[in-house]
Amino acid sequence: MSSAEIHLKAILSTETSRLRKSYPSKDVIFPLIEIIRSLDYNHFILSHHTDSESAFLLEKYKFGWSRAFAEFYKDLNLSDNIPLFLFNRPEREWVDSIVQHAGSIGLCGQLLDYCKANLMTVKKGINTFTFRPLYEDIGTEYFERLSLAFYHSVTGKILEHKSTPLMQQLPEMRKKLKEIISVINNNFIQYKATPEIDLFYSTFGYLYLMTTQVIDDFGEDDFFGGIKYRRYIDFAQDLFKAIIMHRDCCMAAEIKTSYQVFLKDILTYAFSKNSFINNYSRYTGWSKEEIDQILSCFTLGKENIDYHLCHPSVSAPPYITLGQDTMMRSAYGSIDRPVFFLNRELKRRFPKDYFNAVNNREKRFRDQLYSMFPNDRIIKVNGNINIKSGKLVTDIDAALYDKERKSLGLFQLKWQDTFSASMKERYSRITNLIPKSVEWIDKIIHWISTGDVNTIARTLKLESKIDNIENIYLFVLSRNHVHFTNEKLDDRAIWASWYQMFEASAKIKDPTNSDPIGELAAILKVSNPEKRKLLERLPEIRDMHFKFSKYKVSVVSSKI
Repeated sequence: MSSAEIHLKAILSTETSRLRKSYPSKDVIFPLIEIIRSLDYNHFILSHHTDSESAFLLEKYKFGWSRAFAEFYKDLNLSDNIPLFLFNRPEREWVDSIVQHAGSIGLCGQLLDYCKANLMTVKKGINTFTFRPLYEDIGTEYFERLSLAFYHSVTGKILEHKSTPLMQQLPEMRKKLKEIISVINNNFIQYKATPEIDLFYSTFGYLYLMTTQVIDDFGEDDFFGGIKYRRYIDFAQDLFKAIIMHRDCCMAAEIKTSYQVFLKDILTYAFSKNSFINNYSRYTGWSKEEIDQILSCFTLGKENIDYHLCHPSVSAPPYITLGQDTMMRSAYGSIDRPVFFLNRELKRRFPKDYFNAVNNREKRFRDQLYSMFPNDRIIKVNGNINIKSGKLVTDIDAALYDKERKSLGLFQLKWQDTFSASMKERYSRITNLIPKSVEWIDKIIHWISTGDVNTIARTLKLESKIDNIENIYLFVLSRNHVHFTNEKLDDRAIWASWYQMFEASAKIKDPTNSDPIGELAAILKVSNPEKRKLLERLPEIRDMHFKFSKYKVSVVSSKI
């Protein structure tokens, strides 16, 4: 770590300690609630703007809320005596400034992590720090996000027959919400959905879940704490239903009251945990014990706050514990990535169940891969293939053979968990993926070169089906991430994330008559980020400026 990095890290540590000192009171419940209100409201407002200033401010809220919240939450004494309250304007502006300042600290911390990952460099001047990228193509991972977006868009198209009529009904349904809303204490609202409204938003919740979340990290029948994963996902669907309905009710209330009721006061919602469990049990027929456990896996509390908030720009929790019976629901946490939060919590709470579920992934991954090749002439090898030849020991996770083209595809399947902005997690994914995959490539190429067609066919248990092999393709297929900025991949194999594979397979014009294995390999080669960045424009690193006391921190987009 350079002297500039060490100095800036010390400044950021000092700035972080000032967050809590700015509010000397021991009663931290008010700033805690207002921090989440600020996050929920500003995400709602800023996400509808496309200008760079709004995008930068939104990043501050995403990076800042967790740092600010953690500083206050550690001093919280859980209490259920939490009245409805309104912050006055100076207090509200103070909390907004706290979150934004924490966001500046978080973003600068992320820049230091980029330096540690050898993606950026920083130079110190007189009370100034200037960051610059080391590579013009920083952001290679951007193309994997595009492939994920393509996956969700395809899902959206499949569900158009449901989503189109729903969106057509939305304006009329929002009008009906005004009829069920009543104002309490002049500034807050309550409502009870009719069966028609409930059914409408249930469908809305299902569509939102399917088109914005990745829900197949685990099988529906995998168990966590004795409860099937399907139940957790069903709960997530109802969470989407509830938050989307609540959001629309809040907007309807503003209009109904001529904006006497303010969105920021009602978007974030505090409630009784026991009442929620009782009502949800009556609604679903599930046991209260089951609901209590599922709810806890979507909840941030004293026991898991260090685990979840140790990463930058972390996924916000749908629910937060404020007392023994008092919880708060975050609109942003409920609508952003609740399944991502859930999966992290399942890993923390049920490590043995998580390990067992991870072991079940390979077969599901292989089956999904094979479903992309419906042609009968493609032979699919069932199960894992173990290879032992002298001292050489390795395996092949999946294999495809095209009887007409005489093409063989050999796959290594890697299912690594996704990550957010953490450079530590990114480094872990790289070190667990690339060296081991290169070792696999070495061994497979050696095995192929020292054997013949009969040996390969016998190892694959396809003695009677393979008479010749004209082309062999090696694939390293990772579930979430495979291309990383400043990481060169071994070109003896085709490397792709699952979503890049999904996108590439959709571009095969005729999978029944073409050369599906060879064509897939060709598409993946020309559409990998190294090729795409020559044809498509990467998002620009925008210039950013921060100020901490007498120090100024700048990000300059141009490379050194």
